[in-house]
Amino acid sequence: MAAKLSYFMTIELPGYTADFANQVYSRSYTGDSKVTTSDGKVVDLTDVLLLTHYKKPSEQDVVEFIRRKAEDVRGSAMLVGPRGERLSSGKNIVEEAIKTLPIQMQVDLQTGDEKLYDFIKKYATAYPLLEGEARSQYLVVDYGLLPTEVIEANHKTGKVDGINWYRAAFAHDQFQAVGLGLQWQAKILYEGRLPSQQDMDILLKHSTNDSQTFTINKKPYDSEAVRAVLRSIYAAMENNSDGLAGLQDGSAEALQAVALSPIIKLHELLERQMRAQQEAQATLKGARPAVPSGLIKP
Repeated sequence: MAAKLSYFMTIELPGYTADFANQVYSRSYTGDSKVTTSDGKVVDLTDVLLLTHYKKPSEQDVVEFIRRKAEDVRGSAMLVGPRGERLSSGKNIVEEAIKTLPIQMQVDLQTGDEKLYDFIKKYATAYPLLEGEARSQYLVVDYGLLPTEVIEANHKTGKVDGINWYRAAFAHDQFQAVGLGLQWQAKILYEGRLPSQQDMDILLKHSTNDSQTFTINKKPYDSEAVRAVLRSIYAAMENNSDGLAGLQDGSAEALQAVALSPIIKLHELLERQMRAQQEAQATLKGARPAVPSGLIKP
């Protein structure tokens, strides 16, 4: 299959090879982590970086997305198998979560019930945009370790077709079990440019995990190792006039993840209400009516 034509500059990271331009970068691992085979042979490892970006969804984005998905769910027919079992509709995870809500709640999501959407806004990790305010944009850096032999073998068979293969490898149970796969994911605010290296050094010095400017999903983390990776990215971005435009855009996936959270909360609320109702019914069934005092024989 022919390579997709790109109109953007290729981001070149010092010290890394671009396995897939503007997506996947790698280099031989020279750190202290060691993995051995069952016969004691040390496994050669490869450092892998995945670069993407996304725009943080706003509260309005989440509300409109859920309303639109509720419309899609209400307008689609349920697929039923030969034994009456419900079949997968091929819809995304948010639509599937909405479809298993009570019918009236689905209708309320579709029509924009105010109280229900107050609940949605409460549990969605998104904020309303002020008039004229732009959505925050983030550079996402996934850093992982993979066996070199595995990467090479899958390249030879044509299975490594881009960033998605590496994402799947990062999450593979077999690699995770021995400390390989995804090591950390960092998100860096991008407002036409990255934060100054001085600001980033301060955040790393204090082992910051979650701020408006920088978040990382590992606690604790090796600040010097993270700094070394980011130093290469900063050097590359200084010479890149396209900014983040050439990177894969994960905004749709980010919106779906944020929208799913309040729908899950709705399911949890319904489960608690159902349990409370069942417990109340069990209590009523177990209660023995008092015998009128006049019927008790002395």
